[in-house]
Amino acid sequence: VLDTRGGAPLTSEVRTLPLTGVPAGASRVMVTVTAVGTTTPGTISVWPCNQTRPFSGIGATMAGAATAFSAPVSGTTLCMAANTSLHAVVDVTGAG
Repeated sequence: VLDTRGGAPLTSEVRTLPLTGVPAGASRVMVTVTAVGTTTPGTISVWPCNQTRPFSGIGATMAGAATAFSAPVSGTTLCMAANTSLHAVVDVTGAG
């Protein structure tokens, strides 16, 4: 669905991602977010854009390591941000 490695990395600025390819009638999806290209430890946050940004991230990243996280998301738009510069690869892994 998204791979930022071809462009600007994810940062503290909120990035909005329309969820495409989701079956009609699905009320929520499961996404897998893989953080890559980190140079410093940090956290990544993922949440439905129709909700308030959570206080904590879905997981911690480590410098130089690819780290994957899964999260359920309702709605049709995903918001993401990180407290360090990193690239993100996002896949929809399930729908219901």
